[in-house]
Amino acid sequence: MNCLRHDRREGKIPSYVNPHLTKDNRIVFEDEMIKGRKSIKPLVERAKLLYTEKTGQKWQDKTAPFREDVLKLKAGVTDEQLMEFKDTVERETGWKVIGIYLHNDEGYAHSKYIEGDENYEINYHAHVLYSCQDQEKGTILRLPRKYFSLRQDWLAAATGMERGNPARETGIKHRTSMQQRIIAQEQRIEQLEGEINKREKRYREQLEEYKAKLKAIEKENADNLATMKADYEKQIQKLEKRLERYDKRKEQEKEQHHTASWFGSKNQKIIDNLEEQNKDLRTELLDVKMHSYGEDARKISTFWKEQCRQLDPVLTADKEQQLEEAHKKAEKTRRHIELPSVSSRPAVQKKPEIKQLNSEEYMKNKIEQKWEEVLDFATQHAKNQGMHRGILWLKDAFNEYLDMSDEVPGYGMGGQPGSQFNREVLAGKIALELGNGIGGRHVLDDEQLSRLKTSLDSIVNGQVQQQQFHR
Repeated sequence: MNCLRHDRREGKIPSYVNPHLTKDNRIVFEDEMIKGRKSIKPLVERAKLLYTEKTGQKWQDKTAPFREDVLKLKAGVTDEQLMEFKDTVERETGWKVIGIYLHNDEGYAHSKYIEGDENYEINYHAHVLYSCQDQEKGTILRLPRKYFSLRQDWLAAATGMERGNPARETGIKHRTSMQQRIIAQEQRIEQLEGEINKREKRYREQLEEYKAKLKAIEKENADNLATMKADYEKQIQKLEKRLERYDKRKEQEKEQHHTASWFGSKNQKIIDNLEEQNKDLRTELLDVKMHSYGEDARKISTFWKEQCRQLDPVLTADKEQQLEEAHKKAEKTRRHIELPSVSSRPAVQKKPEIKQLNSEEYMKNKIEQKWEEVLDFATQHAKNQGMHRGILWLKDAFNEYLDMSDEVPGYGMGGQPGSQFNREVLAGKIALELGNGIGGRHVLDDEQLSRLKTSLDSIVNGQVQQQQFHR
């Protein structure tokens, strides 16, 4: 029995309910016996046990320990009026009212609610739930039929509604709920058919009106089309003349382009040749950096990096003079590098280094040496000890190693040459190598490592200013 779910309007809402009015429903009264329950099935089972226990008889399935009544009401019935009806029923019948539920959101019959339907008529009513069992004796209280007629008298007296004439006086037979629903549905169908006929007539009138307007528009458009056709023909003629002039001009430009293409191909050969010379110059400058010795060599390397930045990657014919001057400067720099002479070197150092000058092994050895120099300068700077503790020593070694890593395979930082990304990666690599983490050399304590990271951030972001006398 799921009467409680319907009475409380829980779960799925029936199609004949106007959901906008459900908020007007209310529970007038609910006994402690059913408060909080979702079903009265457990109460029915308990009533069966009480009946058998008190009477000693077997429970009859046709016996009903609970009954529900539907009271047809008028709009505006109050809770006090329904409670007065409750008191009268309990006093006259011995039944106990355990629930009164007022519904103000249902229509008549099981017709589906249509949104915006102005003819929707509300069926005001209340569901009353009774307990019909004598709790002391366990028996079911059965009432004679006259009480069902008296119930209407009690309801009229409590609510002020007009009492209808009894069926025994009028001779009218009461309809069943299903018969009443069928009659109400037939009346609803007749009403809807009348509305449909009215709408059909109105739509036909509008259709004839639109047809008349369409004919007028077609006539007006026919006149306009003739005028538009003449205008378009004039525009077509003008466009054809312009296209003819364009074709002639296009042929002239083709001839001029053919004449210039010969000169263009010759100029391209000159440019390609200069690009090849530019690559040779860059290789020569790298040799100068790799053979640098001591502080003077470091200055020379920095000087020639600036010179390379000033040269365009693609040299045109009007910059051949710059290329020639750069070659002369490179040769002059080679002669002034202060390298130990061959005669002054120990015998053990006499190795064919000239042959290894451009070899991959030699370049790897040089960049490994530069890496140890970077770590040495970083340690001195972090501890503020040693001849190379100044930040400019660390800055120069940092930049030189970064340039070499872009040119030696396997030592790149992963980003584009000269990018901010490469600078940040190298700074992090130095801090990890000297720190106390896994794989670190454990050279610096936390305070020294913090000082080194601050200086590396300044070098990465270009915030270290060059000073002439103090490093």
